[in-house]
Amino acid sequence: MATFTTVSGGGGDAQPRICSNDELAEYALLVAVGPAQTPLCAPTPEQSLWAPEVYAKREGGAHPAESGLVAVESQVHGHVLATGDLHFAHLHVIQSDAVWCKLPCDAPSWELAAPKPKKGSPYLLLEAAIWRQFRKVTLYQFDAEWEEKARNSYQQLCGGRAWGCAAYENHRESRAVVSVGPWPAELDMDGPRLSAYIKDAFQKVFAELHKKAGDSNAKVGLTYSGHGGDADGSLFAGVVDPPESISLLKSLVEAGGKFSIFNFGTNCEEARWNMLAAMHPFADWIIASDLNVGGLEGGGNPAEDMKHIRAKEKLGDVAVLKRTMEARQTPKEAVAEIVAAKHKLWNGAMKDAITKQKLRQSGSAFVASKFAAFAAALKSTYQNMPRGQQEELVKKAEYSGCDVLVVARFMDSAGAALKLAAAASSFVQHKDRMLLRKVSGIAAGPLETLFKGFRVEYASTRSLFAWDPVTHGLGFNYRGAWNRGGKIVPRCDLKSALGEAAA
Repeated sequence: MATFTTVSGGGGDAQPRICSNDELAEYALLVAVGPAQTPLCAPTPEQSLWAPEVYAKREGGAHPAESGLVAVESQVHGHVLATGDLHFAHLHVIQSDAVWCKLPCDAPSWELAAPKPKKGSPYLLLEAAIWRQFRKVTLYQFDAEWEEKARNSYQQLCGGRAWGCAAYENHRESRAVVSVGPWPAELDMDGPRLSAYIKDAFQKVFAELHKKAGDSNAKVGLTYSGHGGDADGSLFAGVVDPPESISLLKSLVEAGGKFSIFNFGTNCEEARWNMLAAMHPFADWIIASDLNVGGLEGGGNPAEDMKHIRAKEKLGDVAVLKRTMEARQTPKEAVAEIVAAKHKLWNGAMKDAITKQKLRQSGSAFVASKFAAFAAALKSTYQNMPRGQQEELVKKAEYSGCDVLVVARFMDSAGAALKLAAAASSFVQHKDRMLLRKVSGIAAGPLETLFKGFRVEYASTRSLFAWDPVTHGLGFNYRGAWNRGGKIVPRCDLKSALGEAAA
């Protein structure tokens, strides 16, 4: 972690010293994802809040806004400007509060998190802020030109005197395309009414997204960057309750078709059964983690910390999504690259720190259309098991942290899963039935095979140290905890997945 200090001028007044490039890079990353200490230093006119391969202009290279993070971007832009057709429309949702961005919130914060496309890009980025401090929802459309000025706002907008000023706020709000609110202050203490209000606001947000996408037949994706909720089908860390979120998504899909990607990969413990059960009808792909996301502590080595910062900037979900979609890759290819980037981050730049801290991390990508087949097979198998095996299954689930694959493997090993084909035939596609016949006599049982056909991409830090418990990317929801033999274990919500008999 960088340390920000001041030096005294000739008259004795404290004057901010010139920031180092590393200090600005670290501040840019931290302020983009949450509260950060304002640096007690000042950037030069040549310095900006760029994190990836920072300050290339000062060090003799092209500016990051012009060069991009990978070579494919420069190749794509020429094609984009020649054709102008849209390939992917991405809604990035953020929730900001006064802890993250204190009133009047007139300095860069979450706006720096997602890299902005150039005008004419085949990748459309719209960003919706749920402003808790202003009690409103605002949709913005920023581009690379706007971003470059925002990252140099200290000098270009605030006259070299401060990190925040009214000119920066005007710069941000000039790109607002939809604003709903403020909502009544009493809604802050009334969850159901606030949920309904935010749902109605996002009806307008999505209407604008589809309006800007036009008749391009572009794929549409949703990313929420923030904390996880109850993994129950709610949206935006539980701000929109499951009934409201399902109603919203159902109306959107009926009007404009399924989303290509739901990216909840930065939300803690969202890869839970009830979330998939609620969300799978509305998207082709769902990215999520069954564990807490992030949490790596700084090691006190500035060079090592900067290595982490640069890696995060290049390998973060929104950066990878921009690159792949500007290269006109398919959602399937983009999802695979997002998960592969997590593996590269954890097993590359962060490997030593993660190993030392023993930080469990995971990321999964699910084929949403295959959830129903797996769910039906799992439930049918459980209900055909003897009571003694059902009771043993509950213990297996609890000691595994409610891991779904552990439960599926137990069912397979018990032999009960061989009966699933007929019971689930109305849910399982023909090719899956053929697959079941092929795998019945080999080590991977039919339920495990269905699971891996559904959770097709997976990355974790499991290869770096011993995990306890070992998990595999999808868990059942929790319903409290209890003491089993001196060990506190979660109580698993098996009823939602397996039926009343599992209560």
